[in-house]
Amino acid sequence: LLICGKRRCLHIGSGGTRRTVILSFFLLFGVWFFLSFGWYGLLLWLPELQKQKGIPDADVYVNNVIVALGNLPGNLVSAWLVEAIGRKWTLAWSMVLGCVSVFAFFLAESTWGVVIAATVFNAVSVGGWNVLDVYSAEPFPTTIRSTAMGTLSAGGRIGAIVATTLAGALMETHVSVV
Repeated sequence: LLICGKRRCLHIGSGGTRRTVILSFFLLFGVWFFLSFGWYGLLLWLPELQKQKGIPDADVYVNNVIVALGNLPGNLVSAWLVEAIGRKWTLAWSMVLGCVSVFAFFLAESTWGVVIAATVFNAVSVGGWNVLDVYSAEPFPTTIRSTAMGTLSAGGRIGAIVATTLAGALMETHVSVV
């Protein structure tokens, strides 16, 4: 693979190394996109989702503070898990638990069910972000690492834009669709 900039060209290995870098890039791009899609799609619209589920306005803001507090244990547990089970497994379990908690959120009928599911989602998502920031840089050679990270981050931003736009449009139809 030959990547050319303004002043020079970079050759990224051959054979297995090149395939590994390219495969890593596309897999990580998907993780960045969908983690941003899920996090921004749910948590930025959380007050409106709670209102549509019939939660009183006064409780919505208190609930959002509780959900935001999920960041602290998410940060601490993810830091410990990276050392205990490794980066790949911590990232994988963060994504799996994030999916489970989103489904639990939409199935929740009570206020506390909604708050607990959203808090768990926030905690495991922030854990996923922590690992993703560290893990994303590792598969790329130093000479293209910043370009790869910038492109992956852009993929996450695209996921966030798509999610917030789509969630807003679907919010007008029915909460169970979102």
